[in-house]
Amino acid sequence: MPQISDALEKRLAAFFDVYDIDGNGDIDISEFNKIEVRLEVQSTEGNQIWGLAAMDADSADGGTILFPTFRTRMLRVMHMASLPEEIFIRKINERISLIISERKLMGLTYHYGVRCMIQKLFRAFDADHGGEIEAEEWMIATKVVASGLTEKSGIPIDTAKYHGADESGDGSIDPDEFMQFMYEVLAPIGEKFSGDEIEEMLKHVHSIVPHGVAERMIRIPVYSAFPDVILNRKNEWQHPNQKAKSTDGWAEVIELAIDPIVMKTSSDIKEMMNMKLNLPYATEMTIFWKKSVNDMQFQLLPDGGEEFRLVWKDMQKSTGVKQLWVKNLRVAPLLDGCKKVEVITDEAQIEEIQKKMSGQRAGVLDFEDLVHKQRDYPIKGTMRVGLGESIMCEFPGSNTNQKYPYRVEAYVRGTDLITGVVEEKLEKAVKKGPPADYTLRWSFVGEGKVGEAKIIVEVGWDNFEPEIDLEGGSNPYRNETVFQFIADVICTDEVPKPGVKTNVYWHGLIWDGTQTKATKPK
Repeated sequence: MPQISDALEKRLAAFFDVYDIDGNGDIDISEFNKIEVRLEVQSTEGNQIWGLAAMDADSADGGTILFPTFRTRMLRVMHMASLPEEIFIRKINERISLIISERKLMGLTYHYGVRCMIQKLFRAFDADHGGEIEAEEWMIATKVVASGLTEKSGIPIDTAKYHGADESGDGSIDPDEFMQFMYEVLAPIGEKFSGDEIEEMLKHVHSIVPHGVAERMIRIPVYSAFPDVILNRKNEWQHPNQKAKSTDGWAEVIELAIDPIVMKTSSDIKEMMNMKLNLPYATEMTIFWKKSVNDMQFQLLPDGGEEFRLVWKDMQKSTGVKQLWVKNLRVAPLLDGCKKVEVITDEAQIEEIQKKMSGQRAGVLDFEDLVHKQRDYPIKGTMRVGLGESIMCEFPGSNTNQKYPYRVEAYVRGTDLITGVVEEKLEKAVKKGPPADYTLRWSFVGEGKVGEAKIIVEVGWDNFEPEIDLEGGSNPYRNETVFQFIADVICTDEVPKPGVKTNVYWHGLIWDGTQTKATKPK
């Protein structure tokens, strides 16, 4: 390369940089010419020297221009125009200003200042300078970006975009993924604000990036009762209620580096685990911690607030236990496109719904079948529901004769296709002794409309696991304590014959109607 002054070398690098739209170290020919055509329309005669620098695809490999080619062409322009270096530098600076101004008019993704600030933010979030934003750093980045942009724009940030940023699925964010993520986040803001205004917002975001994160980090190993399910990354997501290969003990699956200043809720911990383990976005779990090495009782990790803050304070004591335990991994229904539905208890409303019910049973999801017969859920397959047909889910009464009462919640996708949930109490007759536990039946009734729906009924006693643990051993209760009954439903406008009942499971197993008291799985 020809020898030139440091000043000119720096200006040529800056000149190349304003043409490098995506910041990947080369200039795309089409983007270069797009800018040049716009500039030449408004060029004065004095600026026509840049026409000598026109680029075409034949001048570079693959239709791109690398810096050495760009540098050589620009120096040729300087010599052909017989310009001294200082004059040429001044013209380069003028040209850079024009390009930056023109890029602002070409849209947000072309705005030079916005792109530079995004690159600057990436470097700020990459606290260990490893060239990627790790999961722990990403949690900080998402919170800072959301709070900073919302504060200045007044537009809430769609946090779902955070979970699609790691396109490669390697548990970290590279510069290209971060750039794409930021432009997706900024798109709705760009509809109301100019590029210059967004650049100022990003400067504000950069100013609130926390410092000293590495010094505050607490490194915590995480143990799981079902590591073979958690670490199943290559295959399609398996529902964790399927029987694991081994439940003999707890195994360490990951180590988290947690900043207690930034991580303020148990949801933050779950999000970090989802990313580091490459789990689906809509993954829920139960997390435990232990207050001290001498404490036999495991406790549920608090949702947030002062109780959550005190967890990290206890962990840093000399007697603290820097470990977490996780289990009950499952797809969260609300994030799986379902809406929580309330139980219908109004007698008049129930009577109206029952008039629609044909008596035809489309299927039964039975808790006792799950607990006692050790069947894997969800069962593969689809239910068909016509007008008035019902899907029933049966489980023990929540608060009767139960030391550890169940919690039960229903979620439906396609609430216009299915009416629910109607609750019935199925009493058990006993000759002697105290009254037996009753069974609850929830019915979801087809509306006779065509479409696809989904039903999830979640039954669990995870809120009582610490008490269960005192009876069972030194670890949190290892077996699953949250179960999901999942039914994919094809709704039709078919009208079944009235008064006909079928006592057959939708997946082909005979339903014998036997009611036995459900107990905790052992």
